[in-house]
Amino acid sequence: MKAFGNIAKDSEVRAVASGALTNGASVIVNSNGTVSVVSGSSVTQATGSKVVFESAASDYISGTFDSTNNKVLIAYRDQGNSNYGTVVCGDVSGTSITFGTPAVFRSGSVQYINMAFSPERGRAVITYQDLSLGSDGYVVPCHVSNASSNVVTVETGGKLEFSTSDAQFNYIAYDGPSGDGGSYFVIAYRDDSSSIGKLALVKYPASGDALSLESTTNFSTNNPQVVGQVATGASSGTGVLSYRAIGDYLYGRAYSRSGTTVTFGTEKEVYSVAIGASPPGLVYDSVNDKFVFAWNRDSPSDGMAIVASVSGTTITTGTAVVFHSANVEKVTAGYHSASGKTVISFQDSSDSNKGKIFLGTVSGTSISFGSETLIYDAALSGQNMPVIPETENNTVVLGISQQSPQNGSAVVFRPAYSTTNLTSENFIGFSDGAFADTQSAAINTTNTIDRNQSSLTAGQTYFVQNDGTLSETAADPSVTAGTAISATELIVKG
Repeated sequence: MKAFGNIAKDSEVRAVASGALTNGASVIVNSNGTVSVVSGSSVTQATGSKVVFESAASDYISGTFDSTNNKVLIAYRDQGNSNYGTVVCGDVSGTSITFGTPAVFRSGSVQYINMAFSPERGRAVITYQDLSLGSDGYVVPCHVSNASSNVVTVETGGKLEFSTSDAQFNYIAYDGPSGDGGSYFVIAYRDDSSSIGKLALVKYPASGDALSLESTTNFSTNNPQVVGQVATGASSGTGVLSYRAIGDYLYGRAYSRSGTTVTFGTEKEVYSVAIGASPPGLVYDSVNDKFVFAWNRDSPSDGMAIVASVSGTTITTGTAVVFHSANVEKVTAGYHSASGKTVISFQDSSDSNKGKIFLGTVSGTSISFGSETLIYDAALSGQNMPVIPETENNTVVLGISQQSPQNGSAVVFRPAYSTTNLTSENFIGFSDGAFADTQSAAINTTNTIDRNQSSLTAGQTYFVQNDGTLSETAADPSVTAGTAISATELIVKG
């Protein structure tokens, strides 16, 4: 039987039901041409328990999500093992996480560790400053070699020196496919020997693990004392850098890459009041196509955030807002795509240095926040609490460098979110009767009158909700159902 049949009576459409359809139900068309009832569900917010991945004191924690194997990779400095660079693989289930055995990625003293993932190669990269080798900047590949046992292997032969001078901060981000099966990454860092902010473009090749340095470009010669997170945009080869420079103000700079050539827009003074000494946070909101900066003001040490729009390489910003008054330190930003929320983590020095987060909702050029959520009910060690998006379970993993006992830990946090099979394009109308799975179903579509509704108000426009019900208020996505002409009749959208 064909998925779609001929036009039925009264301009109805016939289609094969995928699942049972109730009379008057809102209906979508599936990618294979069958039709299903609009359905959705709500998932509640939850916080898991702290899980230790390193029993010794650990700092400079960073992480990334391996979307090929659905694993979380966390890199850190192991103070109990001569400050060696170490990486561990974690598996999330619900709001729990289990870890495999840590692997050393550098048998030497390291700091300023950061991570990113190559979806083309299914492998991750770790960037760090090597204190045992002249404080130079390096990046090394690793991959999950045994997913069932959470084993991670480091490809030391692929290690690349991206900076031959004193490289500090070292924030890395995936910057899109290389076009030949490989991936590009950008590394923003401060060259301390010259007091210049630099951006290195690194390529992960289509085969093998030998990383290559494609270019290095100065993004700021205004003595950027602190380099913060770098966030890439919706298009490959676009992104924004964050840093503290002249006047201790917060700056941003957008870049665009064509091949291996990187160009920058004008430096943007994002916030013209002195900010704190820790790296500012920055994340891309893919739902709203906006960038969100997050930081703590120097005095008073309020937690702040601002929304930025980027056109080409030009940054414009909204108004800065306070998400937490005073005593905020070590701010980091991440993004939870299922809920469309910006996740901002911080250390609350007014509350025994506990680890907390706020969820931010972007609307236009504004951002608003709900109540704080306690993630770690004890003192952090003075390190950032990285936010690692984990999309298999729609959670984020927060890395914790705790003060007592001194060890490296992680907590899984799941924001509340809704799921639905409704999109802005797949709604086609209402079921004209009750139909069983695989049965040929009659659907009232555009410009027909559906006479199977109830409790409508004539003259009002109705919108399909994520669970298939109707409301006079649009949901997200906004899908128009039609206009009511009586309590039971609706002219389907046209």
